[in-house]
Amino acid sequence: MNKRTIGTLFIVLTVILQSLTLRANAASQDFEAVQTYWGSAENPMEVGPGDRTVTLNVVVRNKGLQTFSGLDAALYLNFPFSNITGGNIVNAYYPGSIPVYQTATLQFQLNIDADGPIGSYSLMMSIHYQLGLLGTSVFVPVLLLGRAELKVSISPYSLSPGSTNPLMITVSNKGTGTASKVSVTLTFPTGVSIGGDNQWYFQSIKPN
Repeated sequence: MNKRTIGTLFIVLTVILQSLTLRANAASQDFEAVQTYWGSAENPMEVGPGDRTVTLNVVVRNKGLQTFSGLDAALYLNFPFSNITGGNIVNAYYPGSIPVYQTATLQFQLNIDADGPIGSYSLMMSIHYQLGLLGTSVFVPVLLLGRAELKVSISPYSLSPGSTNPLMITVSNKGTGTASKVSVTLTFPTGVSIGGDNQWYFQSIKPN
């Protein structure tokens, strides 16, 4: 076998390996991000600028052709997000198996900069699975809606026995995010009654 033949074989093998690599990369897009939320499934939260050590849940779905297991994920952060030590990468691990078209939830602990603007962000997340033999990258949508802080004031503060007075109740949102589906219910001690309803509902209360 002469040098020209060896060189030709080397070029052919290189092309085959490159083709196999491209096919492997194309076939490794087995997961997609389908939902993100703050807090927990039982107690979702609205977070805002300045919040620290808050949990971001990223729900990913297996859109491949087989069951996968052992998700090792890295979420790459940019302003206003950081990990709890101030870095720009945060990791999460899901040890279980994810059948085809089923989901798994990855949990990340984040800090949010106090100067961060409210809005929608997109973060890149890399996932390795099947003992690290396969990998993919997805973009994760993250909403920073702010935090609702409701305060109630009542006027007048005191009532005289036997008197009838109008009662003014003000519900204000002192936070940075819109409060949604607000229900206000008044309960009274013995001897005090109200003429009319004691419950009100607001679709939303904006900041300030």
